Amino acid sequence: MWLSEEGPTSRKHKGFIHPVVTFIVHYISVINIIIFVHDALIHSTTTTTTTASIYYEKANSDVNINVYNNENGNDSENNNCIEYSIMIKRRQQYIACFLALYFCICLCVRLALQWKNTKQQSEQSHYKIYCEFYRMTFLCNVTIINVSISFFYNRPIIAQSFCLAVGIDQFLWYIDLIGYFIWGTFPAGVCKYLLRNNWINRITSCHHLWTIPLVFWGCGGVFHWLALPLSGIIIILNVLLSRWMTPISIENLGDEDDEKYLYLNINLSHEMWEDVKFFNPNPDMPYLLRLIFWWFSTNVAVFAALCGISYLLSFGSVISPNTCVY
Repeated sequence: MWLSEEGPTSRKHKGFIHPVVTFIVHYISVINIIIFVHDALIHSTTTTTTTASIYYEKANSDVNINVYNNENGNDSENNNCIEYSIMIKRRQQYIACFLALYFCICLCVRLALQWKNTKQQSEQSHYKIYCEFYRMTFLCNVTIINVSISFFYNRPIIAQSFCLAVGIDQFLWYIDLIGYFIWGTFPAGVCKYLLRNNWINRITSCHHLWTIPLVFWGCGGVFHWLALPLSGIIIILNVLLSRWMTPISIENLGDEDDEKYLYLNINLSHEMWEDVKFFNPNPDMPYLLRLIFWWFSTNVAVFAALCGISYLLSFGSVISPNTCVY
């Protein structure tokens, strides 16, 4: 099949069409499949529980309040929850617009930067511009637009699940940056590639630092438990799409000063990055099974950490998010 990757030396990976089509297919597939699975999970959950709804999941409703509050007739608490819910929904709309704009700016800036870098090189180096469409299918980039869509269309659990899927990477960013500023080294190694990039690329990578806090704030400091199994599906879907359509690297036919291959390995779909030294799972299992198992295990740890943060933040709060939205 033409969409399937054919290795570093394939001519189609150096052209314009395959990277762009891969970008489009990847995003359309992820967005639609995750929305479908999310809605199926929501419907199966709400038909087996007594809760009226789960955290604003009905797009046509203005506010969803826990049945418990209505049954007990606590008008004051209900009014507080209504105001709180409206505030959260308005906050999510602002975040959705911001992230959509940020995504478009990042894509344009990266394409422009590659165009500038290859402008004075031979035409054979132009493939580096098109490779940005491959790179935009990294899960951290896919998360940006999916969080935007999920907030805009009242599906915050999708936003939460994407944050869990990239959670370990973004938590390791904090560790790496703290280690770099204190000891001058990257303990985990996930940020080491920043030293090979210029300041513009570093700025357009800053979302690794604020995506989880932004979504956590947008959801009122609450992550629903359904985000955890959904994050596993997100991992599987993105890894398999990347393994199918993007090569591990592309042979460099440009200037002799460049490296022989342009390394991609989108979403770790082919192998573990050499920069990450601490991760060395059991080699007896097939690589993709090991990757998905350990990746999802880290999602569980991130979810537990966020639940702990949510619990700590609930102390002293006038309105408990758990009371209003679950």
